[in-house]
Amino acid sequence: RDGRIYTWAGDVLLSLNPYSYIPELYQLAPFLQPRAEVAAMLGHTPHIYAVARNAYWALLDGLAASGRAATEKGSQPVVVNQSVLVSGDSGAGKTEACKRVLEFLTSASRSAKEHRMAEAAAEEKAEAEVSEGVLTPQKEGSSAAGGGMIEPTRSKSRRRGSTVSVPTMMRRLTVSAVKESGMLDTHAPSALGGGADQLERLRKLEIGTGLSSEGAAAAAHVIPVESLLREASPVLEAFGNAKTIRNDNSSRFGKYVAVQYDEFGGIVGSSTETYLLERSRVVFVEEGERNYHIFYQ
Repeated sequence: RDGRIYTWAGDVLLSLNPYSYIPELYQLAPFLQPRAEVAAMLGHTPHIYAVARNAYWALLDGLAASGRAATEKGSQPVVVNQSVLVSGDSGAGKTEACKRVLEFLTSASRSAKEHRMAEAAAEEKAEAEVSEGVLTPQKEGSSAAGGGMIEPTRSKSRRRGSTVSVPTMMRRLTVSAVKESGMLDTHAPSALGGGADQLERLRKLEIGTGLSSEGAAAAAHVIPVESLLREASPVLEAFGNAKTIRNDNSSRFGKYVAVQYDEFGGIVGSSTETYLLERSRVVFVEEGERNYHIFYQ
């Protein structure tokens, strides 16, 4: 009655479908804060975002451990795969729960990429100033008070074990690689990263990654994978969801969504497998129900 539809049963989140709109139930911002701030603000508050957040944090911890193991001889790679299982009766809210999990994961991925780009831009600027003689790298054992600047932090490449800067790694994105991806869209709507959004992304790519103007322009027209992942849900629902007596948007199929991440916690790809589609609904519909949404759109 007071809008609290979630509760914990151990590590399992239980939810009830309120069949009504609850204002401010899905506020992403608090769950995207740093861990210490989230713990202080939310504690162990039961929420679907908390399930996605815990899985994402565990993934990041595993990625960090794998990175350390890759630099140590004889160390075994750490398993970092995480899973979120959503189940329940028809009308329990499974479709909405899946949407909210993906909403958090895609938002967290965007934040991770923006943070990485900001770090790359700062390091690129510091490296440029050092090369131009503006800054003097601090020698080992000397203090900042001695007049020297601390040498820009470099990121170790986990694949080769060599030391290269983040901007150097990001510059490996070439125009040909972007064009060959088949994801160029010069007329993408603003919601998918087009228009003014593309101009802003172009500016950040040129400054933050060290790409050439041509390379940045090509990269700026690539639709973000997070947008592609979220925009896939309405398509799946159109062909696989229908109105039933108990639910106006009932999923008549099962799906397995696999999301791939890079070593920084950013989404780089996704795949969706569907199964057990109720094919009989195409030719026969119970009284009071409807066929798949696509036939009415």
